[in-house]
Amino acid sequence: MIGELKLIAWRMLAGGYYYSGMPRIRHRGRVAILTYHRVVSESLVREEHIQSGMYVLDRSFEDQMAYLKKQFTILPLERLVETRQTGRLEQERSYCVVTFDDGWRDNYQYAFPVLKKYGIPATIFLATDYIGTPNWFWPDRLAFVIGHARVNKTVDAVQKAVNTVLGEIPEIGVEATNRLLERRNSKSQLDADTLIERCKDLDPELIARFVERLGRALRVDPSQKRVLLNWDEAREMASHGVTFGSHSCTHRIMTKVSLSEAERELTGSWQAMLQQGIKPVPIFCYPNGNCNQELKDLARKGGYLAALGCKAGLVGDGPDDPFDFKRVGFHQDISSSVSHFALAMSGLR
Repeated sequence: MIGELKLIAWRMLAGGYYYSGMPRIRHRGRVAILTYHRVVSESLVREEHIQSGMYVLDRSFEDQMAYLKKQFTILPLERLVETRQTGRLEQERSYCVVTFDDGWRDNYQYAFPVLKKYGIPATIFLATDYIGTPNWFWPDRLAFVIGHARVNKTVDAVQKAVNTVLGEIPEIGVEATNRLLERRNSKSQLDADTLIERCKDLDPELIARFVERLGRALRVDPSQKRVLLNWDEAREMASHGVTFGSHSCTHRIMTKVSLSEAERELTGSWQAMLQQGIKPVPIFCYPNGNCNQELKDLARKGGYLAALGCKAGLVGDGPDDPFDFKRVGFHQDISSSVSHFALAMSGLR
């Protein structure tokens, strides 16, 4: 997720930044919208072959929440939108908001108890078609298939299976095969991250076909394990102060679908939560952070008051677009200690 040299430099800078008092100066009058995906145990990382950029370990997450509780005014997400509209953020205070993307089951298992312990409000954005099902997002399914296969097979065997499966899908063809596997001469680079990045621009049906056939070829099937929340878990969390927002229905990148499909994603996810007894916050989270002006306008017309994108930074640090609010993303590599976490929160990367 992050280059080794860059990571070393990051860790060297973190201590100096943390102990200098700069975090207090950096965050005055600003809001850090924290973005998490998964909070997991070390054993779960190994069991599910989770991508490094997708998780924070449970022990690190608790340290982070304890730090936020001491150093920040922690706002519910909807309150942030209200205070931005009224101009009521105090310039001498430091603010943050805690959010999670996708709706992972481990948010309930590992993050929820910590949030309750410290009394921290949080918002989880749900891809509603996946909630309560055994289905996986395709990048995570692909990461599991490749990771599990590499434990039991040689790199060359996995490489051969990928080539074979791509050869069975004429729509992808040789050119796309070379693009997907351009680093195949470096065995250390034959990993799920490389394949996922190469697949993101392909048609979703082709990706699904590729991942399914690759799983069969490598004899790996993750489908029996539920990795996303179910609605009972969501309702329990909602009864203890966790709020939920829309992350679309299908988690497709919305800049790659028609506006009519995008509208269905915006309204359908909202209705799904209402039908399950959960009142969603009127804030949308674009899958993968991808948005454009047409989607912003669509979200506004659909009744949303704001939306979150993928621009890194702090709210209040320069001009803000309420339908593309800046966020700060976290994963274990850059937030394994409180000093690393503090530097990551700065939004200065």
